[in-house]
Amino acid sequence: MKKIYIKDKLQQYYHGITEHNFHHGPVFEKYRSVLKQIHDGHLKEDYFFKKKYETTEDLRPTAYNYDDSIIDILNQSNIHQKMIDLFGYELFLGHVQIRMCYPANPLEFSYMPWHRDTYLYEGQEISGPMPPMKKLIYYPRFDNKDNWNLAFALGSHLSMKFTKQEDLEQLESFKIYYAQSSINSFIILNTEALHHALPPENEKQLRIVYSFCPIGQIDWFENKSAYNEYVRRLE
Repeated sequence: MKKIYIKDKLQQYYHGITEHNFHHGPVFEKYRSVLKQIHDGHLKEDYFFKKKYETTEDLRPTAYNYDDSIIDILNQSNIHQKMIDLFGYELFLGHVQIRMCYPANPLEFSYMPWHRDTYLYEGQEISGPMPPMKKLIYYPRFDNKDNWNLAFALGSHLSMKFTKQEDLEQLESFKIYYAQSSINSFIILNTEALHHALPPENEKQLRIVYSFCPIGQIDWFENKSAYNEYVRRLE
């Protein structure tokens, strides 16, 4: 089995984010076709988009079982082993989001400004799952327009300040990575790092978010159906 390059391990540790490519083949082609239909609003019966934030909608009732390819692409691209190679331990799928984002109005630049998914500031309780989740995010491109979808402060997962104000002030010292929409590439990131969801520049942008965690943390998700299906297909 081909192992991941050591430079990817180092980049994930020091930067908190790495870029990868899906395995090309029939599963990927089906995956892209299914996502294109979702993007264009041609949804299967009993599925619909529901507003999540001011400028976003999430696929309902559940995203992972909309089509077999939603999880099959993870197995075809050997994501389970890739996660082990990157982080040193097994991570399991806990949740899948298929989200449509729309341009923000002038008074609201982003539905999700600079933040950490998991943080502990002075005088507050822990917010978010501990340890922090790892996410695989795919921003599929279906046109010829470049779209920047995420700003990510490289290495910020290794430096958290005592207060939110101090934490955000250090953004000036970090290099910022921008995730671009793509045909076949995706990112894997540490959600403890500072990151910022960017509104699309074109009419709308689809994003698929897979959340991974250790087996002992799977109870964070009330509905374990995505985890059960993921494990079933690993066997």
